[in-house]
Amino acid sequence: MKTLASLLLVAALAVAQDAADPKPGTLTADEAEKTLTAAEVKKHIGFFASDELGGRDTPSEGLTKAAEYIAAEFKRLGLKGVGDDGGHIKSWEYNGEKVPNCVGLLEGSDDKLKDEVVIIGGHMDHIGMQGREVMNGADDNASGSTGVLELAEAFASMKTRPRRSILFLTFSGEEKGLLGSAAYVKDPAVPLAKCVAMFNLDMIGRSKDDYLFIGGVGTSEPFPTMVEKAAEGIGLKIETHPGGLAPSDNTNFHLKGLPVLFFFTNVHADYHNADDVVDKINAEGEAKILKLAFRIVRATADRDERLPFTKNASQALPKDFNERMGERFGGGGGAPARNRVQLGVQTDEVDEGVKITGLTEGGAAAKAGLKAGDIITKLGETKIADVTDLRAVLRKLKPGDAVKVTVLRDGKEESAEVKFEKP
Repeated sequence: MKTLASLLLVAALAVAQDAADPKPGTLTADEAEKTLTAAEVKKHIGFFASDELGGRDTPSEGLTKAAEYIAAEFKRLGLKGVGDDGGHIKSWEYNGEKVPNCVGLLEGSDDKLKDEVVIIGGHMDHIGMQGREVMNGADDNASGSTGVLELAEAFASMKTRPRRSILFLTFSGEEKGLLGSAAYVKDPAVPLAKCVAMFNLDMIGRSKDDYLFIGGVGTSEPFPTMVEKAAEGIGLKIETHPGGLAPSDNTNFHLKGLPVLFFFTNVHADYHNADDVVDKINAEGEAKILKLAFRIVRATADRDERLPFTKNASQALPKDFNERMGERFGGGGGAPARNRVQLGVQTDEVDEGVKITGLTEGGAAAKAGLKAGDIITKLGETKIADVTDLRAVLRKLKPGDAVKVTVLRDGKEESAEVKFEKP
């Protein structure tokens, strides 16, 4: 096994500054936007999605290396460390083991507004190995981690920084049930009351025909106009949805009262399998998406007024998402079992079991009559102590199955039958 010192050396070498990389504090905003290139996208994704990182499971040596790579880049860019001991890694605990999120703060230029913070985030973990095959996760979510790094570099390169501060985050444990971002919002590096919006980059590397989905446009009244204006001249074909929830990390931030946008280029045949590799990334398409995100974030950070918040607890996904998921997993074909059925809930672990904090409109749990605030204590005959227990039972189920769910509701035990419809 490699030593920690050797891992740190590999990470440091991997992020050694390229001659073409801009120096912090040297560019105009227009010049900074032009640094968001396909070549830079390929460079970072090539590292995150390499076999050496072993699919970046939570926890794993590969995930540690990914976090060290990001932390080293944040340090190079001059971002303020607001994590453990003033560094760029903020740990949380998963099954008794410390695992990393990454944090870096770019302080704003306005003496008053710099205390308000705009968040750019994406998850850096994937699903590890299946047998002897590496699940590289080039799109899911090396593409989003790359986007966070590229936007950090672009904003840090500006001579005049945005008026508000920008916090760059990468999460682990997303594939385990949005656990890294859930841990973050419980113990944030910057108080959430100071945060004005969260922009989430998840699977933005496989745009086809310049397609991009943006969820969350209904979570703040100015968002639709801001997106439309920012998209001018870029050439993207954008589908939007108002909902602030998704099977991604923006959910945890929206449930805490933040406007969110979720950038996503949809699922594909290589989702969660060994063929999600760097050679299939549309780097030019991702560069366009990052330019759009740069403009939206900049507009948010430079507004005179803080973005207003509108709660919209509906699930935001592309119109053909369920059809694509059915095509991907309906016939088996090596699909990870945990993805075959979904309860359609957002959760939090409590002493009695797993508490439902939000429900997907039209999802299996909502149709069964489960409610936010219910605490799941049993699934079938299996006691549920935590999210790991919940996922273990769901892995054994398939579309068409039904299961009895036992919950505590206002301190009283109740039950409901949840049916998982076939695609």
